[in-house]
Amino acid sequence: FFYTLMTYYLGFIDGDEYKVMGLAPYGKPAIDLSRIIRPAPGGWTFDWSFVRSDPPLQSPFEPLYAAKLTEVLGARNRIPGAPITDFYRDVARSTQAVTEECLLSLVDHLRALSPRSRNLCYAGGLALNCSANRRLLYSGWFDNIYVSPVASDRGLALGCAYLGAVMLGDKPWPIWNAYLGSSYSDAEVSQELRANGCRFEEVDDPAAVAADLITDEKIIGWHQGRSEAGARALGNRSILASCATQEMRDRVNARIKFREEFRPFAPSVLQESAAEWFVTKGQPDFPYMTCTLDAVPDRAPRVAAVVHVDGTSRVQTVRSSDNELYYALIRHYAARTGVPVILNTSFNLKGQPIIETPRDALMTFYGCGLDALVMGNYLVRK
Repeated sequence: FFYTLMTYYLGFIDGDEYKVMGLAPYGKPAIDLSRIIRPAPGGWTFDWSFVRSDPPLQSPFEPLYAAKLTEVLGARNRIPGAPITDFYRDVARSTQAVTEECLLSLVDHLRALSPRSRNLCYAGGLALNCSANRRLLYSGWFDNIYVSPVASDRGLALGCAYLGAVMLGDKPWPIWNAYLGSSYSDAEVSQELRANGCRFEEVDDPAAVAADLITDEKIIGWHQGRSEAGARALGNRSILASCATQEMRDRVNARIKFREEFRPFAPSVLQESAAEWFVTKGQPDFPYMTCTLDAVPDRAPRVAAVVHVDGTSRVQTVRSSDNELYYALIRHYAARTGVPVILNTSFNLKGQPIIETPRDALMTFYGCGLDALVMGNYLVRK
């Protein structure tokens, strides 16, 4: 709740906490927030008097915090859309810093309760704070950290289904990947393409075609297989590009995503190559983009478009067993460039949900600066 309060103070709305996390590395942890929240044995203490006693019920733009928050911080809240000054950058960094310290305090308490465990599995909205998860990973306390791709409230239905199955005596099977949504046949894709008069061709190897386009500095839409569960596009409803230069990051932002310039883009990397490019601390898999990792310093310039200002990246590792076609695409790209890493961002425009259907893909493709669309076994051009 604290993070949401500070999100509102910084001129964003509920659900924009990830923007605060992306902004934080641009500031310094120079703002004292201890009157609001601070680590304590077993977790943290939070002063609820900073929360409005009459929270708004209608508008998401009405702040949740009490007026005393601005008094303690010594400055008015940022107006949505206003310039982000150094002060607000420092507020973001300080918010992230104290959140991490509080999380470490809680998890350290759990370690004391279960001292022999070297594995951590946790959920909730905070579990999607990938920078905080980096602190947990780099603490050295655990051999494995698992965060579900649907760790926020959207995963409650899945958890209830699991619990109900156990209560009925069933044994639910593990979720091995996040591709739990709908898929569309080539016949359905072809029908949509023809109905809209698109210029397209059928291709034998969509992964190789996509890799050629990305190698040629094209930005492509990629619509394949079953859609992903959770907040991240993980290679089936994605916009893909080379990550070789910062200029490519700026192109994706200016022509397609139209989002705040401080927000980073994420890399997808072949699982077996991840430790050569990012500091994985021995954990083998990061399949859901739930943890940032430090980029290996001498490799970072070769993947500049997906390395944030603080030298970290929100990594997705890709196994052939999880997503054979997406794995093949990155492998083809690596064979052409020597770099087993590509830029992967969600296939949507600012303010819109991630695409689902072939029609969604076409509407987004023609509504922005994408160079090509690879959908099923079809290549679509403008």
